[in-house]
Amino acid sequence: MHIYTQETESQLAQAISLRIIEQLQQRPDSLLCLAGGETTLPVFRACVAAQQAGKADFSRCRFVSLDEWIGLGREDTGSCLQTLSDELFQPLALRREQIVFFDGKAADLQNECRKIDAAIDEHGGLDLVVLGVGMNGHIGFNEPGVNCEQNSHIEPLDEVTRTIAPKYFNRPQPVTQGITLGIQQLRAARQILLMITGAHKAGIVEQFISTPVGPHFPASLLRDLPQTTFWTDRAIPHITEDREEA
Repeated sequence: MHIYTQETESQLAQAISLRIIEQLQQRPDSLLCLAGGETTLPVFRACVAAQQAGKADFSRCRFVSLDEWIGLGREDTGSCLQTLSDELFQPLALRREQIVFFDGKAADLQNECRKIDAAIDEHGGLDLVVLGVGMNGHIGFNEPGVNCEQNSHIEPLDEVTRTIAPKYFNRPQPVTQGITLGIQQLRAARQILLMITGAHKAGIVEQFISTPVGPHFPASLLRDLPQTTFWTDRAIPHITEDREEA
C-alpha cells in the first residue's frame, strides 16, 4: 500500500483534490463517490475553490452516494445528502442529473439499492472514491462483520457508530440502520483514496495498518488493493510503511 502524508489536514485535502482534478482531466464524465463525514469536508472545500479559480471543471462528472442514515433526508441536518449538498454539490453548481443519491426516507429502500447499483453498473464501475475510516473501522456504513460480497444494502449500525452519531445532528435522531454501497463495489473502484486524519485516530491507523484483512475491520478489505492509496497528516506520526510526501 502506498502512503501519502502532508504536514496539515488542509494541505492533505489540497493534495487529494488534485487527484480528483487529474481524474476529471483524464475522464471528464467520471463517476465519483465521496464520503460525507468530517474527514472529507476540507477536500470538498478545496474542490470548490479549484473550480472557482478556473482550475477544475466538474460540469460533466457524476456523483453517486456512498451511504445515508435510514430515516434522514436532504432537509435533516447531519444527513449525508445535506452535508454533500451544502458543502459540495451546490457550491459546484451541479445539475440534478449529476447526482444519484440514496433517499434515507424512501418507502422502498431496496429500490434505492437497485437505483444506486444500476447507476454504477451503467457507468462500468466507480472511477474514484474518497473514503474516511470510522472509529470501528467501518467504510460507509459497512460495519464490523459485514458481508463483503454485497452491493448496496441496508446495514444495522454498530454500537460505536450509534454512540458517535449524535455529534452530526442538531436534534435527537434515533438512527439504528444505514443504507450503503457494499465493500464489493468499493473494491472494484479504479482509484481508492482512504483518509485518516487527526491524533484522535492514531489507534485506528495502527489497526488499519496491522490488522489481518477481514470483515472485523472493514477498511482492511481495501488496504492491499493495487489501486488503494492511504492519506494522512503529521498528527499521526508513527506510520513508516512506504510513506512519502503527497
